[in-house]
Amino acid sequence: MSTVTPGDLTPSQRPAYEADEPRVLILGGPGTGKTALALLMARRILEGQAPAPPKRVLFLTFSRSATTELAKRAPDALAGELGTRIEISTFHAFAMTLLNGFRRFAGGSLEPLAILTREEEKLGLAAPGALTFDAIVPAALELLRNAPWLANSYRERYAAVICDEFQDTTAPAAALLEELAGETQLICLADADQVIFDWTDPTIARRIADYRASGATVYDLGYDSRRDPSNVIPRAAAAIRERDYGSDAIADACRNDRLRIVQYSASEDGFDALVDLIREAQRGGASQLGVFLATNRSVNDFAERLRAEEMEHEIIGLSGAAGEAQLAIAACARFVVGDGDWDEFLIALGVFVTSCYRGTPPELAFGLVRDRELLEPGLITLLEAERDAFRALAGEPLEAFLGRAESFWRRLFRGRPRQLWELGTRDFRGQTLGLRGRPVDRSIAAAVTRLAQARRSVAWVDEITWPKAPISLMNVYQVKGREMDEVLLVHLSDDSDQWDPDGMRRLRRVHYVSMSRARQRVTLVLPPHPKPFFAPYAGLCMVA
Repeated sequence: MSTVTPGDLTPSQRPAYEADEPRVLILGGPGTGKTALALLMARRILEGQAPAPPKRVLFLTFSRSATTELAKRAPDALAGELGTRIEISTFHAFAMTLLNGFRRFAGGSLEPLAILTREEEKLGLAAPGALTFDAIVPAALELLRNAPWLANSYRERYAAVICDEFQDTTAPAAALLEELAGETQLICLADADQVIFDWTDPTIARRIADYRASGATVYDLGYDSRRDPSNVIPRAAAAIRERDYGSDAIADACRNDRLRIVQYSASEDGFDALVDLIREAQRGGASQLGVFLATNRSVNDFAERLRAEEMEHEIIGLSGAAGEAQLAIAACARFVVGDGDWDEFLIALGVFVTSCYRGTPPELAFGLVRDRELLEPGLITLLEAERDAFRALAGEPLEAFLGRAESFWRRLFRGRPRQLWELGTRDFRGQTLGLRGRPVDRSIAAAVTRLAQARRSVAWVDEITWPKAPISLMNVYQVKGREMDEVLLVHLSDDSDQWDPDGMRRLRRVHYVSMSRARQRVTLVLPPHPKPFFAPYAGLCMVA
C-alpha cells in the first residue's frame, strides 16, 4: 500500500499540509490521500507546539474500519513520541470515554454507560439508564455544554481536531466538533460525491455547504487517486455515478480489463457464479477481495456458502452480534457459579439471535426471551442437556468452559448466526488469556462479565481486531475507509432498495464509492433480469 510522506506531497496537497487557518475544509475524491495527508498535518502541528504542556491532536471518524486502517496510510506520521499524541477514535468511542470519565461530575451515574441496542428494544428489554447507540454522541455534546470547565479542558488538551468523512457527519457530531475545537484549529475532510447517509439526517445534505459558509478555508485535492495511480477506475466510477454509460472513461476501463460486467444466466445460481469469480480473481493474483452485497441477509447467506466451500473470509460490519455473544457467555458463566440463572443466559441468547437479523426478530428469539412454549420440544431437551453440562464445569479450568461455549451453537442450531457466535467466542478466548488455568468460580465469572460488557461496547463503537481474511464480505453501506485489490459489486434478483429519485441518487453515490475501493479491477455482477437501475450496466464490458 502506498503511503504519503512530507517529501512526496503533490502540488495540490502541499498548500493543505501547511494550512494554519482556524477552520479548514479539505476536499478530494476517493483515494486522493485525504486521511494520510491529515495525519501528516497532525504531526506538523504537534512539531510546532511548545514542549510543555504537551498538546495532542484528535482525529475523529464515524467509520470503525478507518480507525484500524489509518496507521497503514501514513506510518511515518504515527511513529515515535509525537505519533503517540495523535488520538484516533470513532465519534461513538470518544463519546463513550467522555461520558464514562466525566458524567459523574455533572450529576450522572457512577456506573459504566450501557448501550441499549435495537435488539433489546425489539424484545422489550431495557436496562435502567442505558442509552441507545444514536443517543451517545448527543449525550456527550450535552455534557460538554453543561460543563464549561470540561469543554475548556478538552480545548486546552488539543492543538487541533480533525474529522474524516465530514460529508456524512450528523448534526450532533458536527456540533460536538465545534464544541471540542473552540478556538483550536478544526480540519474537516470531505467529498460531496461520497454522501451516502443523508437519509439518516436531513442536515447532512448541506453539511459541506454550511461549513464553507461559516468561513472555512477550502483546499481541493482534485481526483488524482493514489489507490489507482492510473486513475482508470476512479474515472470510470465517476462516469457511472453520472450514469454516463457512453463515456470514454468507461470504455477505457473495459478495454484494459479494469472494469467488467458478468451476468449470470437464469439456469445459474448467483452464488455459484460469485464463487467462480472469486476463485478466478485469486488465481489471477488478487490477495484482497471485497464482495459488496445489497443487504446483510445476502452477506450472511453468501458467508454460509463460502464456509461450505472452505474459502477463508470475514464478515465486515456485524461485530455488534459478536459482542452480544460475549454477553451471553458471561451470563452462562454466572449461571455455572450460582450467581445467575439459566433463564438469564437464554434471554441473552435471544438478544444475540436478534442481533444477527434485520427487521422483526425470528420466533426463536421470542421463544428464548418471552415464551418457551414457542420452542420446539426437541430444542428444549437439548437446552436442558446443555444446562446440565455447563453446570458440571463449575471449578473446572476456564478454558474448558470457553471451549464448550464456542461449540455451543453448532451443537444445537444451524444457519447464519454460527459464524458470528464463533467470532465472538474466539475473540473472547483471546481476551481471557491472562485467566488461563484459573478455575471457574465467582471471581472468574465476575471478571468475565466485566470483560464482556467492555467488549460489547467496543463491538458497537469500534472494530474488533481480527486477522484479515483474503475475502471481505459486507453490504454496500459499509465500504467507507476500505480498499482492496479487486471489488465484486453484486446485484441479486431479490435485492430491494428505495427506487424513488432520492433512493436512485443515493445508489449512484453508493456505487461510485464501492467501485473506487478497488486498486486493480471492479467486477459488477448482475442477475438474468436486473432491475431498472442496474439494467444499463448489462450493455458494458460484458464477460461471457
